[in-house]
Amino acid sequence: MKGSLPQFDLAFFPSQVFWTVISFGLLYLVVRYLLAPKMNLVLDGRMNRIQQDLELAKEMRQQADTLRREMQNEVAQAHRDGVALLTKKNREISQMLLENEQRLMKGINEQLLAAEARIAAAKKAAISDVEAAAGQIASKMLQQAVAVSAQSSLIADSHRATINGVTANG
Repeated sequence: MKGSLPQFDLAFFPSQVFWTVISFGLLYLVVRYLLAPKMNLVLDGRMNRIQQDLELAKEMRQQADTLRREMQNEVAQAHRDGVALLTKKNREISQMLLENEQRLMKGINEQLLAAEARIAAAKKAAISDVEAAAGQIASKMLQQAVAVSAQSSLIADSHRATINGVTANG
């Protein structure tokens, strides 16, 4: 088997198996004692880092939940405060409107009373003027009636005298 490959030659086979076992044994020892511990350190570091990140994430989530609850409480308190403030301001505005309405009604009532007093005074003055005018008219009518009565007595006397004179002459 001169032209054949040495790895298939049975004369070289035991030495190849020997060196293969030695090579794989050395490779195993290098991997087991040199590379594997370093890889384990790297993996353990990564695992610790992941664990720390998970714990940090859990803490941050708890903080976020706490902050969210606090924010919700603050928003609810602000809402309650806003409602209370609006209610208070609504009452104040209602009170101010009521006071303004009362003040206006008082002013209107005062003006109404003053107007009624002026009307009563004008009515009294008008009645007084009418009474005075009526007195003057009655006085003038009386004077005219007296004058007419005096004239009628003169006329009546004159007619009587004329009638007496006609009857005496007649």
